[in-house]
This record gives sequence, C-alpha cells and structure tokens, in this order.
Amino acid sequence: MELTKDEDLSAYYRGSLIQKTIDLELRMEIVIGRFLSMNNQERTIDLIDIFDIARVDFSNKMTIIIYIVKKHFPEFIKQESKLTEDRSKFFDFLSFVMINRNILAHRRPDFDNNQYLKLKWAKTANNSIQKKIFNLDDQFIVEFKMKLNESYMILTELESCIIEWSKSSLSGTQT
Repeated sequence: MELTKDEDLSAYYRGSLIQKTIDLELRMEIVIGRFLSMNNQERTIDLIDIFDIARVDFSNKMTIIIYIVKKHFPEFIKQESKLTEDRSKFFDFLSFVMINRNILAHRRPDFDNNQYLKLKWAKTANNSIQKKIFNLDDQFIVEFKMKLNESYMILTELESCIIEWSKSSLSGTQT
C-alpha cells in the first residue's frame, strides 16, 4: 500500500498506533491475570473477560501493573534485560503511550486547512474545548513505536517473572 496523501498518512498512522496500543493493553491484562490467577490458565482468561465487563481503562490497568511491580517485584525494574533497553523507564513509557494514544483517538485532523498530519482541538479536564496543535510526524511515530514496543517487551518479561514466582509460591519455595 502506498500512502502519499497527508490525509491517508494521518488515518493510517492514527489507526495503526491505536491498534498497537490495544495490543499493549491486552498484554497488560494478561500480566495482571497471570499475577492474580497463580498460573491457572482458565482463571487468567476469566480475569481478562472481567476487564471487558468492568471497563477497566488503560490508566487503571497501568496503576495495577505499577502496584504489582512495586509491591511484589521491585527488583524487576532495576534488573538489566537482554530484550529491552532500560526497564527503569517502563512506567514513563506506559504513561507516554497512554497520553498520546488519547490524543490520537480524540483529536481530529485539521480539516479546515487540509493539514491532516496536524491534530487539533482537545478537551481539558473541565470539559472545555482548547485549541492545541499536535504534529503527527515521523519523529513522533518513531518515538511512540519505540516506547510502545519496549513496554510490550517489558510486560512479556514481567509475565515470565510472575509465572516463575507463582510456580515457586505454589511449591512453597518462594525466592
């Protein structure tokens, strides 16, 4: 597929990045489910279904992940990884992804001036509309993808730690 028009690029990248965030959010659900289920596959799936029913948003899932890591795996963030660059930035990466996913999803392209790679109009905390410009440029796309990919890999590593932890918990040999 060849994307040459700004309008097509904007639609493609907004959709692509939002979809990747949805995948990251599912990975968060799996990690939380693994932690709460003590390695029971069916219970993990039940917990993921609960997230759909309860409408736990990205921010809430992020808060749960942070709680789990800080309380039960504080050394995880400090440990070096063969797969990821810097685990110590994990929470910052998740926050960046969450904030910018919301911008991608809720701001509209600048149709007035046919500048489709500029997103504008944002709601503030008190629900007023504020005119802000957000550039959907190569630099942003590269940064978003990098932080999203790092977060996904760190969550995968965290899931592995949780599985090992739950095995040792069930066998009575906690480390």
